[in-house]
Amino acid sequence: MVGRMLLPAMALLAIAAPKLIVTIYGTKWMPAALPLRLLTPGLALIGLRLAIGSIYYARGFPATDIFVHGLRLIAIVAAVGLTAPLGLAAVCAAMSAVEGAVSVAGQWIVCRMIRLGALTLAAATLPGLYSAVLCSVVALAGAALAAWLAVAAWLALLVMLAPAGAAWCWRERATVRVLLGGTDLLSSAAEAMGG
Repeated sequence: MVGRMLLPAMALLAIAAPKLIVTIYGTKWMPAALPLRLLTPGLALIGLRLAIGSIYYARGFPATDIFVHGLRLIAIVAAVGLTAPLGLAAVCAAMSAVEGAVSVAGQWIVCRMIRLGALTLAAATLPGLYSAVLCSVVALAGAALAAWLAVAAWLALLVMLAPAGAAWCWRERATVRVLLGGTDLLSSAAEAMGG
């Protein structure tokens, strides 16, 4: 369920980063769009690993959480230390790689603990990836239209995100029902897994 929301959101953030930065902060902050784009893959994977700590505790291995985050801290220090001389974009790419690697490792550990096959976990993320692709295509079409019309950044952002949001709501209507409280989580999750 998290992937169904987070993966499309991060894809849209990566696509809309320049217009979003200009709309919120102004044109002088435009160079911040590249670092934001470079951080989005790592942010997406962080979101997918948010709940795994509770599984470590539930299975009686709380030290695993400390171990994973200890390795994460060491990797962050190394990544930032090694890439800082190369500039902000390199640091952001390295941070995204660290967070992605830690997320994949954490998910692998959880899969081993609960005897869930990696392919089963990967299959569970496919609907979120499909939604991300759909939203990305719609947002890129909106970006092309906004560029052709030469509209202001805020309007371009609207032209990109509103149709992409509508496409997400259509594709993830079962997820939307859960979010709005119109049905229970288990039946909607089962329905969503089929669509």
